[in-house]
Amino acid sequence: MNLIEAIILALIQSVTEFLPVSSSGLVYGLSALFKIDCVTVDLLSAVLHIGSLFSVVLYFRRTFYDLLLEIKEIVKDVMNGRFSADDGSFSTNRRMLFSLIISTCVSVIVVLILNSVFPSDTEMLLLICGICFLVTGFIIFLSTSLKKPLTNSYSTKFSLVAGLFQGLSIALPGFSRFATTVSAGNIFGISKQNAIRYSFVLSFPAMVVSCVVSIVKVSSTNVLVPVIPLLIGFLITVFCGFFFINLISKLLKNKLFNAFGFINTLIGIVFMLVGVVANFNS
Repeated sequence: MNLIEAIILALIQSVTEFLPVSSSGLVYGLSALFKIDCVTVDLLSAVLHIGSLFSVVLYFRRTFYDLLLEIKEIVKDVMNGRFSADDGSFSTNRRMLFSLIISTCVSVIVVLILNSVFPSDTEMLLLICGICFLVTGFIIFLSTSLKKPLTNSYSTKFSLVAGLFQGLSIALPGFSRFATTVSAGNIFGISKQNAIRYSFVLSFPAMVVSCVVSIVKVSSTNVLVPVIPLLIGFLITVFCGFFFINLISKLLKNKLFNAFGFINTLIGIVFMLVGVVANFNS
């Protein structure tokens, strides 16, 4: 991987990370077209996602601060014997915190399972990206027909489904975290704004696990790590990502969000066709 390729992939990551299109799917798919080996792509994806996470923490710093304060309050309640497991008495932040814990446990399990069966050849990678883009598009369309009235209550079912989607989005490039979590919010009565915030806060612990897995995979190989391209890519995603988060507000309209169902479907078809041709010619 050269510097130009790293810059291109970092810019794509910065823009699409905050859109209902899988940034990792585009990064992996284009990396396959650039003939970058899968181990290097794993490490690149991890580094770029860490850069995006820095942007998320900066943008949602108030939410992270409130959750840290809630953890402190829970510890105080436990120490003073006032803690109750009745979620009916939970504050909004406490309910969100416990929901995030459930989702994180589910996503970590999914990541650990699927990372052990991930393919290593680029042609098969294109096919998987294509299939996952198609599935993402289908989920967006499905959530529109199953949409429920807003309750903004982080139910256990929503936590489990959001965790499943989060894990799939990390382990399978082409499966969009943003799109599927917002879709799950539609199905379980969570507003788009709250689902977006939940999605990005949830990405923090799950992506840490994914990055550790990627680093372990790279450390067990003899692939040379392209330090300069990775560093430049990281810096681009940190600075550009913070500004592109503002695009989220434009996606709160149903019609614009639903349009990404068609976009994911189109990308999926293109990637699958390229993957089939690549497999046929190999």
